[in-house]
Amino acid sequence: MVQLSLVLPPEPDFRWQLATQIGVTSVVVHPLEIGDGRTEWTDDKLARMVNWFDDAGLELSVLEGSVPLTDRIRLGRDGRNDDIEVFKSQDRRTGVVRTRL
Repeated sequence: MVQLSLVLPPEPDFRWQLATQIGVTSVVVHPLEIGDGRTEWTDDKLARMVNWFDDAGLELSVLEGSVPLTDRIRLGRDGRNDDIEVFKSQDRRTGVVRTRL
């Protein structure tokens, strides 16, 4: 089965309606790509975003760019464990928000 996905902003705007009109059912949010610059999300912001997409008939399938994989992680440099913990914390919070709804 083909699932149409589209990169959309994390807050409702006219593109959400256009996406549903062309048959998109799955959403990718990549805030760095759309100029938001956000690298971390609060539980409330994640829950609000998921609920907005659900209300619009769209499923938030991918949240990209939330915590960048740093050179410290990729190259095993000092501080990599701190960066990994931030990444894991964000991943856990995203899963918690999805299961709470």
